[in-house]
Amino acid sequence: MPSAWTDDNNNDHPPNHASSPTPAANFLTTEIYNIGAQPGIRSLPPSPERDFLALTWGPVVYRTAYSARSDRLLPVFLRALSYEVQAAIPRRLPGTRKQRHLLETSYACKVFSDETRYAGAEIGAVRRAFHDWKRADLELPLMELPARLRVCLVVDEEVLRALERMMTKEEDGVDTAEEARGGPTQDGSEKGSGEMSYGRCPVIMVEENFPDRRRRDSNPADGEYPGWTQVALSAVVEVLEGMRFGNGLSRFHRSGRIYLGESQWS
Repeated sequence: MPSAWTDDNNNDHPPNHASSPTPAANFLTTEIYNIGAQPGIRSLPPSPERDFLALTWGPVVYRTAYSARSDRLLPVFLRALSYEVQAAIPRRLPGTRKQRHLLETSYACKVFSDETRYAGAEIGAVRRAFHDWKRADLELPLMELPARLRVCLVVDEEVLRALERMMTKEEDGVDTAEEARGGPTQDGSEKGSGEMSYGRCPVIMVEENFPDRRRRDSNPADGEYPGWTQVALSAVVEVLEGMRFGNGLSRFHRSGRIYLGESQWS
């Protein structure tokens, strides 16, 4: 695995300057490199599961909507998710060109799509499935989990309906680009280069902390926070970044509202 700490420029800067940590390097370390060094992960036989854990970063997605419409919309949703993640990398995780390239090329999401098991599943059932996958299939030891193993995404009918409404407005010729993007980029430039962006499309994020040694609350529901919340696609990377080091999802939650990023809710 290439190092996250080294720039791809060969220059004469002092070593502590050239190798100084960046947000991108820190994220690569906590989300990929640290878990790949865990004894329990190193001992796993070669498999797609081990590669997903040790060589990539990105969310675990549970699909609970199954219909002809969802068959059509799910690929659009996954493309939109990938697009918004890639767009957020330079904004949320600045670093060297090499670090940015590593983040872009090592991104991957894992989709659980099984109509028999997940059709119409409630949040609690998805949380249990996520827990069981980590416990029984991955056999993860007690460890400091990366954020993407403490939260999963749920794509249900409401999520796909929201996406479809955005697509319908686009097809009707309504200028929703600014709304769907969630606002202009930080430098004021237009985002998307002609490609429609669905940055404000919501997705459900469910917190499940097993087997993280810092947070033993498998279901962290507390008061108004039910253990899950809705997040705009453009804010997924910000939330994953914010959940590192054992931080919870609750600070991104406002009842009945969607987290849009940068401490803003719908």
